[in-house]
Amino acid sequence: MAKFQAIAETLKSRLGKGDYVIGGLPSERRLASELGVSRMTARRAIQMLVDEGTLVRHENGRLDNSATMDRQEANYRVAFLSPASSSPFTKWLCRATEHTGRRMGVQVRAIDFVHPDDPIVGETLESFDAVLLCGIDPKGNKWLSGRLADQSKKKGTPVVCMDHDGSDFGIPSILTTPPSCVPDLLDYLASLGHYSVDCWNFLPSSQSVLRRIDQWRIWCEERKLGEKAQLVDNPVPNYGKPIEQGYQTMKAYISSGKKLPSAIFITGEVSSMGVMRALSEEGVKIGKDISICSLGGDGYYRYLNPSLTVLELEDPDPYLEICFNWIIGGGEWDGPLVIGPDKMPLFVGESTGPLKGKR
Repeated sequence: MAKFQAIAETLKSRLGKGDYVIGGLPSERRLASELGVSRMTARRAIQMLVDEGTLVRHENGRLDNSATMDRQEANYRVAFLSPASSSPFTKWLCRATEHTGRRMGVQVRAIDFVHPDDPIVGETLESFDAVLLCGIDPKGNKWLSGRLADQSKKKGTPVVCMDHDGSDFGIPSILTTPPSCVPDLLDYLASLGHYSVDCWNFLPSSQSVLRRIDQWRIWCEERKLGEKAQLVDNPVPNYGKPIEQGYQTMKAYISSGKKLPSAIFITGEVSSMGVMRALSEEGVKIGKDISICSLGGDGYYRYLNPSLTVLELEDPDPYLEICFNWIIGGGEWDGPLVIGPDKMPLFVGESTGPLKGKR
């Protein structure tokens, strides 16, 4: 295969994956520099795609995907828009969304933004057929949510909130972790005799994390625990490592001589791994001396030693299918604006056990 043909195949693959939906095709000079070929080779590759109808060259020289190429691999292009500092949970949700999209002929493209008024947000709204917003609380980011809602009305661009409630703005939303989930996990610990449960958080601050902590607070208030249950809130900054934060925090806690609680609810699975490592190094028997539980997300919990008790994330495919059918079919959203599972299944691992002695 000639070099220009190989470059043409690379470009065709990128076009099919939506790599140039935002920003358009690079210039011949930039393309040649990026791929390490001469400008003439890049020009021949582009001309090959123009000749076969994959690209359209306008009178001003600008290149665009042809209508045929736009619909060759996917009927619709959907942006999964999330902060660049997204959690492992957000990345899991993105992978699940891509999987459902492939099955339904919808191409999902992950787009990161650094802050709510990042120019990439506007470019995404203009360039895609629909936008799935994840990792941002609509109520706490009214400017962004209002912009999304206005864009949806003006252009007819469907917008869906992922794991956040945007219904106040008329935005359909999928809640994969229902508010009732945390009390279910805490009730399980109470059934084992753990009257009081502490809450430890190391994840970056987000509405999803705050909601988990709030549910723990409500549970404690209903049981009139007062100061018997403690919150250790030591979130990492964006791009930080919750697993290291959990490890270091537990190490410091034990070194301080404080008495360990009988049970701890940790807001994230990865954070739990750091805490459990620190406990093991100090000779604390997890599941006997102390019980640890969390919310699943990365799927490691089954294979840890000891295995971690978690509320398992359900496959969001049924709810994503509802959203994609709406995107494909057009028209008004039919049904409740907030959809998602009512419960999360409990996986009982070895990290939890009956209360040992009296506290």
